[in-house]
Amino acid sequence: MPAGTGGSSTRKLSLLAGQAFCLGLTIAWIAIPASAIFIEVYGSGLLPLTYIGTAIAGAVTSATLSVALRRRPLVTVAVRLLVALAVGLVVSWLLLWGLNAQWVSFALLVLVPLVVPVGFMVVVAQAGKLLDVRALKANYGRVIAGFAFGFMSGGLLGPSLLSAVGRTENILVAAALAATMFTLLVWVTRRGFPAELLVVEGTDAGIERPTLRSLLRHRYVVLIIGFQMLSAVESQFLDFLMFDRAGQRYTDTAELAVFVSRFIAIAYGIDIIVLLLVAGVLMSRFGLRYGLTANPAGVLFMLGAMVAAASLQGSGATVVFVIVVAARVTDLVAGDSAARTSLSAAYQAVSTPVRLAAQATVEGLAVPVAIGVSGLALIILRSTVGTDGLVLPVVTGIVVMVWIVVAVLLYRDYRVNLLANLRHRTLDLSDLAIEGPSTLAAIDRLIDSDDPRDVRLGINTLAAAEHPDLANRLRRLALDERIGVRSDALDRLVDLDPSFAAAAARIGLEHRSPDVRAASVRTLSAVADQTDLATFATCLSDPDADVRVAAAMALSRNDRESAHAQVVREIESLARSAAPGDLVLAARMLGGCGSGTLVDRSSLGAMLTASDHDVVNAALAAIRWPDDRALLGDTVVLLNARSTSGAALEAL
Repeated sequence: MPAGTGGSSTRKLSLLAGQAFCLGLTIAWIAIPASAIFIEVYGSGLLPLTYIGTAIAGAVTSATLSVALRRRPLVTVAVRLLVALAVGLVVSWLLLWGLNAQWVSFALLVLVPLVVPVGFMVVVAQAGKLLDVRALKANYGRVIAGFAFGFMSGGLLGPSLLSAVGRTENILVAAALAATMFTLLVWVTRRGFPAELLVVEGTDAGIERPTLRSLLRHRYVVLIIGFQMLSAVESQFLDFLMFDRAGQRYTDTAELAVFVSRFIAIAYGIDIIVLLLVAGVLMSRFGLRYGLTANPAGVLFMLGAMVAAASLQGSGATVVFVIVVAARVTDLVAGDSAARTSLSAAYQAVSTPVRLAAQATVEGLAVPVAIGVSGLALIILRSTVGTDGLVLPVVTGIVVMVWIVVAVLLYRDYRVNLLANLRHRTLDLSDLAIEGPSTLAAIDRLIDSDDPRDVRLGINTLAAAEHPDLANRLRRLALDERIGVRSDALDRLVDLDPSFAAAAARIGLEHRSPDVRAASVRTLSAVADQTDLATFATCLSDPDADVRVAAAMALSRNDRESAHAQVVREIESLARSAAPGDLVLAARMLGGCGSGTLVDRSSLGAMLTASDHDVVNAALAAIRWPDDRALLGDTVVLLNARSTSGAALEAL
């Protein structure tokens, strides 16, 4: 059953959005108690160790999932993982509540950055199987918005939940319930759509998987990896900075839990507003350049404000803490609304065989390594110059400036790689999303190229993506001086804009090029009205044979007997001629017009026995209709005796 055809689309979207919502709730209700307990007990100084733990656990998880998904369907693996998560949260709660095992908070903080990408993988992979490409593009944002709503709701409900359950660790029970709901929704989705979801992906043994070494030879892939790694390092630095300052301001676990809850609610509340109201407009207006640079530029601005405020009022001032929190909010919101979307677009310029390996390398290896590196760097900073004062903001600023440089280089290389891979046919056009001016500008370079093959490729790309600007490009090309380009545009406009196609074809009838005139007649015949009959009759006298054949075909398709009579007279006149060129033209007209013109096709029999080979071959090519077979008679024997070309005889 094709993806997207079975079951209700509304039901599919509801199930997927529900899963994403439960994922958001689960993450929020793990992060709140884990962060609060860890910072109160161990302080922010040990947070870098959790980053290193996340890096190690992330690499192990990625490798384990890769093996599991080659043997079992994704939803089966997902259900088992989510059951293990729910059970693990219950066990963690019991250890904290019954045994006061505060070290569990370390394991939970390591767990949070792992559950987010794995959870997204589960939801997005199901969406890819349940929805076709068009539905996925149209509704992907709604599905992912479920996560933001869930995370925000978890933050908003955090203080009330804390008041209700009493102890901070009791929030883990709510997290376990949310994980259980996530599990049930995945199970219901699997039961509802088994044909799509109970399939083992496996790997194609015939396709050689790119190695890490081969990926690193691609400059563009290296830039993507660098972009993601710098983003991860910067995010961990800001995360540490915020929790370090929060740990200095709030010493009670409950106060820290309330702070984390409010931070989550504010950050993801703003995130949802930006995603719904602003992100799409900015991306459509400014494209990939904005998308890749907005996140680092916004964070760099906040870091500058942070340094300035700390220099004037001291690093412990309330205004500095507010700016620290605002910087982390800026990073989260810009990452969701700009960087993540733009990075998805940037992957489109990577050839299809390499793209999957590159994404797997970034998510499974590069990002965990970057998180681990950030942890090591923070440990080194704390043991040497310290992370108080302006040291960490300045170091983070340096990382962000390098990130901006990489983002600019990535943007510059995007068009080059996209055009190169389009020309070499290494991209799947059906998967290419043309959603911003950067991609459209790259395709316009193909359309404006002097090479007709590039022009055709650009138009095919827009057509495969069903882009709304396709018709505008074709209207311009329908008046282009390049014959092949003009003809192709006219042919395509017949379906997209028949009225403009007719107008452009009428203009083309006066063109000096016979190829343009012939293409114009063919186009006009597909969209013409009765007022164009006189035009076709005039074209029967054109000095070019192709134009005359096209005009005869156009008249033969008309319902009026007078139009057919004109074609009959023209063919009969040509068939009576002794000139080989006229006989060839008569045969071509017969072949194009078919048996419905009421013309006497017996003249083909005479042409088949003509002395001129061009006439014979044209007559053979005209034998296309069942009634024509009776004309052959014994002429096949004669043709064989005269060694007529085998290619022509195959037409029989």
